[in-house]
Amino acid sequence: MLETLFNRFVMEYKIISDAPVSFVICISFLALIIGYFFKWFYKEQNKSCHKETITCTKETSHSVTQITFHFYGDLRVPIVISNSNVYRWYHIKLVSQNKEQNVLKSDFVILFICFDNPIPITTFLVNSPDIKLPLYEVKEFNNRFAIICFNENIPAGTITLSVANAK
Repeated sequence: MLETLFNRFVMEYKIISDAPVSFVICISFLALIIGYFFKWFYKEQNKSCHKETITCTKETSHSVTQITFHFYGDLRVPIVISNSNVYRWYHIKLVSQNKEQNVLKSDFVILFICFDNPIPITTFLVNSPDIKLPLYEVKEFNNRFAIICFNENIPAGTITLSVANAK
């Protein structure tokens, strides 16, 4: 089937059968032109994206980025009291069960915060006005999201996560 298609193609287009070298050179030249076009287009696309990122970062450097949670101290999901420049957040709690006492215990709490607009990377602050915070670590923080891990269950109270403004 392929041979008949190839033969028909060659018979209909005499230039291929009469001058195969010139045909290959023309196809190669056309491929080269298309390749350079895509290379140029890719570079221009990256330049415009990079300029937009820099512009966004400079524009939002004075905006406030923070989220305030109220934790219950048990296995319930916290509620958001207020937020600014936060697109979405996730609360993940790793819970274990003690077989002897048949009690659920929270071993590890992870907060994932996704920012609405890109922010300048400065200092990520975790504080509480009314409770003593358990040991925590900011695992990842960049201009689009932050991941904070707490070593044990967070007691009932308020926690504010914020980004220090660059001046």
